[in-house]
Amino acid sequence: APETGAQAAASAPAVQAEPSPESMFTTEDVDGGVVITGFNIPDGQTADVVIPKTIGGKNVVGLRNKNSGNKACMDGAKKVTSLDTSLCTSLTIDPCAFYKCTALESVDLSKCTSVGDHAFYKCTGIKGSVDLSQCTSIGEHAFYYCNGITSVTFPTQQGYTIGDAAFWGCTGIKGSVDLSQCTYVGASAFRGCTGITGSINLSKCTFVGKYAFFGTGISGSVDLSQCTSVGEYAFYKTGISGSVNLSQCISVGERAFYGTGISGSVDLSQCTSVGSGAFDGCNGIEGSVDLSQCTSVGEYAFYGCTGITKVTWPTDKMTTIPERCFSGCTGLKTFNSDTDGVCNLTGITSVGAYAFYSCTGIKSVTFPTEKGYTIEEDAFMHCAGISGSVDLSKCTSVGVSAFMYCDGITSVTFPTQQGYTIGDSAFYETGITDSVNLSKCTSVGASAFEDCTGIKSVTFPTEKDYTIGSNAFFGTGISGSVNLSQCTSVGNGAFFGCTGIKSVTFPAEKGYTIGDSAFFGCTGITGSVDLSQCTSVEYSAFYGCTGITAVTWPTDIDTMKTIPANCFSGCTSLTTFNSDKEGVCDLTGITSVRNGAFNGCTNLIPTISTQTTTVEKDAFKDCQYVIIKANSEDDLGSYC
Repeated sequence: APETGAQAAASAPAVQAEPSPESMFTTEDVDGGVVITGFNIPDGQTADVVIPKTIGGKNVVGLRNKNSGNKACMDGAKKVTSLDTSLCTSLTIDPCAFYKCTALESVDLSKCTSVGDHAFYKCTGIKGSVDLSQCTSIGEHAFYYCNGITSVTFPTQQGYTIGDAAFWGCTGIKGSVDLSQCTYVGASAFRGCTGITGSINLSKCTFVGKYAFFGTGISGSVDLSQCTSVGEYAFYKTGISGSVNLSQCISVGERAFYGTGISGSVDLSQCTSVGSGAFDGCNGIEGSVDLSQCTSVGEYAFYGCTGITKVTWPTDKMTTIPERCFSGCTGLKTFNSDTDGVCNLTGITSVGAYAFYSCTGIKSVTFPTEKGYTIEEDAFMHCAGISGSVDLSKCTSVGVSAFMYCDGITSVTFPTQQGYTIGDSAFYETGITDSVNLSKCTSVGASAFEDCTGIKSVTFPTEKDYTIGSNAFFGTGISGSVNLSQCTSVGNGAFFGCTGIKSVTFPAEKGYTIGDSAFFGCTGITGSVDLSQCTSVEYSAFYGCTGITAVTWPTDIDTMKTIPANCFSGCTSLTTFNSDKEGVCDLTGITSVRNGAFNGCTNLIPTISTQTTTVEKDAFKDCQYVIIKANSEDDLGSYC
C-alpha cells in the first residue's frame, strides 16, 4: 500500500542544519584537523552558529580559546546567539570559551566530547535541554548558574567526569538526571539545583565531592558501592533514604549525610576518616558500626543515630572519643566489647563532651586502668542504664555534669593519687550510696554531688588547698563529722540542708572562705564552731543551725568586722560568741551587724560597743536583750 503523507513525513530523514560559512571562523591547524579560535561576526550583529564538519577540507576538532588565561571568552563569542555542533564528528570546547556570553540562547553539544572549565559560565540566556551524551569530561564551573537549562542528557555508554561546580545554581533543571555512567562528581557539581528530584544512580562513581548535591531535591536510594570518597555536605539534608552501600569508602566528609533518611546497616569497615556530623540525625541507621580502620572521626559524627547498637573503635589509632560523637544514640549498648551492654574504654585518654549523652542502652563502663585520662562535660549525662560501681581510679578530671542523672550508679572509686578534679554537677542526682573518698581531690565543683541523698559520709583531702563549690553536697545524707581542715573555700550552699552533719573542723591556718548559705539548715551541727582563721563569711552561712552553741570569730581581719545578714539567724541554741565564758556574746571589734544576723537567737545576750557603727533591721530580733558598752553616760547617750 502507498504511504500516507503522515507516514512519509515520519520516515523522512532529519533535516541537517546548514553549516555557517567558513569565513565566519578564525582557525588554526592542529594534529587531526583544525580548531576554531574566533568568530568573525560584524560589530552590532549577532549570529546563530553551526560549526561545519570541515573547514578547508580538514575536520573541525575543537573550539580553542586564546583568552582563557584572562578568564575571557573567545574572540567574537559574545555575538553568538546559538551554537550547534551536530555536524562535527567530535569536538572539544576550551575553558572559558563562552564565559559570560549572555546572548547565547541555545546549544547543541551532541558531538562534544569535552567541555572545559568555565566554558559556559553564567550563560544565563541558554534555555531548554543540553545534550552531553558524547562527553567524557565536563569541566569546573562549565555551566555555572546557567539557570535557564531545563534538562541535561548525560552519556549512557562510556564513563565521564563532572568537575567542581559544573552545574551549580542551575535551578531550571527539573526532574531526575541519569548519572549511571559517571565516575566522578566534583565539589558543588549540582549545588543549589533545587529542581533535580528523584533517585540518583551513582553505581560507577568513585568520588563524590563536597556539597555535590547540596540543596537538591533528590530522594530515594543512592548506590555508592564503588565510591571511595564522599565529600563534606555532599548529601546534606537531601531526601535520600534506604540503604547506602559504603563498603569501598575510605573517607566520609563533614555532614555528608546529615539529616538524611538513610537506613539499615552502614558498612564503614574500610573507612579511615569520618567527618564531623557525617551521619548526624540519621536515626534510620541500624546495627553495628565498624570504625576499626579509622584514624579520624569528627564531632557529632553519629549524633542522634538511635538505631546503632554496637560500635567497634580503634584505640590503637584514636584515643579520644570526640565531642557528641554518639550523643543521643539511645540504642547503643556495646562499645568495643563482645559483651552486650558493656562500654569498654580501655586505651582511651579522653572522653569528649556529650560523647555518650543519653546512651541509655549502656549498662556498665570499663574505664582505663592507666593514669591520665579525662572525662569531659556531660560525657555520660542521662545514661540511666549505667548501674553499680564506676571505677575512676586513674582519672585526672571528671567534667561538668559528666554523670548527671545516672541514678543507677551506686558507688564510685576515685583516684588515690593527688591531683584530680570533679566538675560542676558531675554526679548530680546519681544513686551513690554510703561513703565517698575524695582524699586526693583538689577541687569539688558546684553541685558535684547535689541531691545524692544516699551519700552518708565523705572523706575530704588531708593535703592543703582544695576547694568545694557551691551546692556541692546540697541535700546529701552526710552524717557525723566533716573534716575541712585543709579546705580553702567552701562555696555557696555547699552543705545546704545536710541535717546529719554533727560537727565541722575548719582550717587552723588563716585564709579560707565560707560562701552564703554554706551550712544553711544543718540542724545536726552541735557545740562550738571555730571560725578564728576564716577571712570571709557570707550571708546566711549558718542559718537555722539550731544546735550550734558557741562561735569563735576573728575581729582582727578587716573583712570579718561585719556579721553578714542572717549569718546565724535561727541559731536558737547559740549562747556564746567570741568569749571563753559560756553565755557571753562579745561583739567588741565588730563594726557592722547586718540584717537578721542574730535573728531568732533566743538564748543570746549580745554585747556591743560604740565601735559597732551599723546595726541593721532585725539584727538582734528575739534575742533576750542587748548590752551596750560605752566609756561614759554621755558617749552612751550619743551612741544610742
